[in-house]
Amino acid sequence: MSQRRIYLRALGYIEEDGRWVAHCLETDLVGASDSFKEALVVLKEITETQLAYAIEKNDPGLFFKAAPKWIPSAWRSEMRRPFLPPRTRAVHRKQNTFTLPVPGNVAVIANQV
Repeated sequence: MSQRRIYLRALGYIEEDGRWVAHCLETDLVGASDSFKEALVVLKEITETQLAYAIEKNDPGLFFKAAPKWIPSAWRSEMRRPFLPPRTRAVHRKQNTFTLPVPGNVAVIANQV
């Protein structure tokens, strides 16, 4: 039996302090680090912890929480924009998707996506 996976989207951007932030659109969780790749690793770890807690409490509401409206809006903007070298921190964004394994007996959580 194959293991189910949740597919999540993350938008990366640089904060004013110069650190990269990876912000999940579906959970409103964030990871931060010196690079987007490292911020995504931190985000994935935080997301796995939150998913385990939601499963333990049998409450999908503890996992799924929409990010502020500007995050999905920025994601869509990045999808339409051809790649150009960033000129300012304001447009220096990246996007990525990541997946999390979900135990087979946890339909309540997995079916929310």
